[in-house]
Amino acid sequence: MKRFTFILPFFALLFGLSAPAFAQQAYKLGAVLSITGGASFIGEDQRSTLELMTEQLNARGGINGRKVEMIIYDDASDPTKAVAALRRLHEQDNVTAVIGGGISGNVLAMIPFTEKARVPQLAPAASGKISQPPKEWVFQYCNTDVQSVALALQFLKGRNITKIAMLADSTGYGVSGKEELERQAPGKGFEVAAWETFGPSDSDMTSQLSRIKAAGARAVIVWNATPASAIIVKNARQIGLDAIQIHSTAFQSQRMIQLSGEAIEGVFITGYKLAVIDQIPNSDPQKKLILDYRDSFQKKFGKAPSPFGALVYDAFSAVTSIMAKVGDDKDKIRAGLENLKGHLGAAGIYTTSPADHNGFLVDSMRMLVVEKAAFKLATK
Repeated sequence: MKRFTFILPFFALLFGLSAPAFAQQAYKLGAVLSITGGASFIGEDQRSTLELMTEQLNARGGINGRKVEMIIYDDASDPTKAVAALRRLHEQDNVTAVIGGGISGNVLAMIPFTEKARVPQLAPAASGKISQPPKEWVFQYCNTDVQSVALALQFLKGRNITKIAMLADSTGYGVSGKEELERQAPGKGFEVAAWETFGPSDSDMTSQLSRIKAAGARAVIVWNATPASAIIVKNARQIGLDAIQIHSTAFQSQRMIQLSGEAIEGVFITGYKLAVIDQIPNSDPQKKLILDYRDSFQKKFGKAPSPFGALVYDAFSAVTSIMAKVGDDKDKIRAGLENLKGHLGAAGIYTTSPADHNGFLVDSMRMLVVEKAAFKLATK
């Protein structure tokens, strides 16, 4: 293979063609995703989205004539494995930028290694700790729990509900959501009547929900990024908990609807437009892009994408659009990611700055409700 690489430019010159047209190597991008393990319902469509977008980009000629090679590793929803995969992308694959991890706990474990390697990382995960305070080389392509909690509380205020509870998992994602509710709730007139936690692999949350019911909470905010949320939905129905349930964006997938069964009817989610795009007006600036993404994904994979796929869509489109201007210069890519102005994505719209490495506009989000096993726009 090496001999062929060296011989090829000679033949290119012999026939009057430019050697670079033959010799240019592909740009290498990496991804660390939770394709298996507890968060596989997040990682599966993220992998498929990156495969689709890489294929489409290369069909258009790549980036200024150079193909893109996407190297994807599975972290099995485990932070230790996420770090190992990241280091392999840095040290062996020599990638230009990394998309991942797909869940907050893994991203938080990866950040120190990204900062040391000085390779841009685009994180499609929700913990506010990912981007606040800003890290030099890490950029967040997801709404944060800061925005989701604010949206949930605004929704509850509109329904005159102020006595609430929280049920959060024990991972970095759950802890971050709990801390954000602790920060926001008192100043907005809410009483948190119960704080409950659980392990992401727990199989029964009846005791926690029973304590929430006894506390008299009229709404429970659930913060979790694993299928355990489906167990919570079922357990709540089993004990007759009539408090409103609001789940975070991590709940927004058809798989969660299937796992939850009939118990999911009436559950609310802080969500994205993708699942309800046909209910969004044509004047919305994201609508055409989201429809194109959904339809091309459907054609290739035989199903609609989840919103988690939309997050990596946003990361991939941002980094490749910047590379079209600056090539694979990591410092220039970092600077470009830090100065986005209204970048349209399938999940959100982003405007970043040195003080804000997230830039996700909360107006990109919508409150959703499950009705007849489908996501609908929630009425205020």
